[in-house]
Amino acid sequence: MAEAFGEPDAGAEIAAELLRLVTEVVTAKAEAMPGARELVELTAAAVPVAVAGNSPRALLDAALVRGGLAEMFPVKLAADEVSAPKPDPEMYLTACGWSRR
Repeated sequence: MAEAFGEPDAGAEIAAELLRLVTEVVTAKAEAMPGARELVELTAAAVPVAVAGNSPRALLDAALVRGGLAEMFPVKLAADEVSAPKPDPEMYLTACGWSRR
């Protein structure tokens, strides 16, 4: 994107601004899918649950809070907290390891 905007040295700044803008929209407007909360509650009653999101931590937290799901997951793992995000299995394996503790 930085090159497309003619600012090849501004990649980090553009990425930070994009994350800020998307997080603002998610915080203000995102909605959980119908039945999501009930599905997580039923699942958590039977097995440990975790969320492994391919978004940075700030965006994952904003989405979970906005959707009313933040307190439902004892384990939350974001893409910027692992060396290889999805589709690499590291996120899933790490989240599962934390869920078993």
